[in-house]
Amino acid sequence: MRFGGTYSSISPSLRQPYSDRINVGLEVAVTRRTSAGIHLFRVDQKDRIAALDVGVPDQDYSPVSIVDPGPDGITGTFDDRQLTVYAQNPSTLGQDRYLLMNPAGLRMQNTGFVAAAKTQWRGLTLNASFVAEKSYGPTNPGNGLLENDPGVVGSLFLDPNTSINAANRSFVDRAYVGKIYGTWRLPWGGLELASVAEYMDGLSFARELLVTGLPQGPFLVAATVRGSPEGGDRAEHVVNWNLGIQRVSQLRFGSITALAQIMNVANAAHKIQECDITGPAFNLRLPVALQSPRVASLGFVYRF
Repeated sequence: MRFGGTYSSISPSLRQPYSDRINVGLEVAVTRRTSAGIHLFRVDQKDRIAALDVGVPDQDYSPVSIVDPGPDGITGTFDDRQLTVYAQNPSTLGQDRYLLMNPAGLRMQNTGFVAAAKTQWRGLTLNASFVAEKSYGPTNPGNGLLENDPGVVGSLFLDPNTSINAANRSFVDRAYVGKIYGTWRLPWGGLELASVAEYMDGLSFARELLVTGLPQGPFLVAATVRGSPEGGDRAEHVVNWNLGIQRVSQLRFGSITALAQIMNVANAAHKIQECDITGPAFNLRLPVALQSPRVASLGFVYRF
């Protein structure tokens, strides 16, 4: 393939992406200090931008059926299945020319709701929220932040293989997220405690399969959709608890705040990203990235 400005151009009709948003919310005062509400949302991202290889269009590719050996990477087992990929016509190799444009129908939809409640009792304040969301739309091949993101212009639509299982959940779609946040102002010593605990479903990803033996050379293709339960996978869920304490002292000129924070109090080491390459190690769910370890910090803030 060829890259660079010599082989790239911008469509004269290129439009700026935009979003249509619908938000509906309801909040109810249960008591004078307690309230609860729900917020429904839908976001449609339209006129998304992608680069198309107009020098080698889809007509220059032929479908080829290959064996997907399944997660274990071993052929001849019960999880084998056929997967259609696309072979490039050898006579078109090196004829790539890229056009930045708004492909027809390229959209991303995000829907869901946020339920929240809050209450106060003397010096205690509690907030709780729960989010359920679902995104759907094609993104670039790969499971990383700069790949599975509808706002990133990458390899999506450069050839038919980049569109295989491309449409489903995006990188930031965690399906279910729960959070509890509280502060407590102690009646003595001017101390204030803060605590945040949250749960997040794991990162959605597609199982990647290495395809070889085609004229364009080896490449990775998404053998499944991204996300579970749609047929793909998710990394391990994440549970995190952060704790903080501070004390404000009034001085003749201003005030000084002494504070301490502990991040990831439980020192959990959840697998926030897992190996996504088809092979014997796939079912072992080996980690690619782990949750950051426990960190404690001390600080002072002087206001004047």
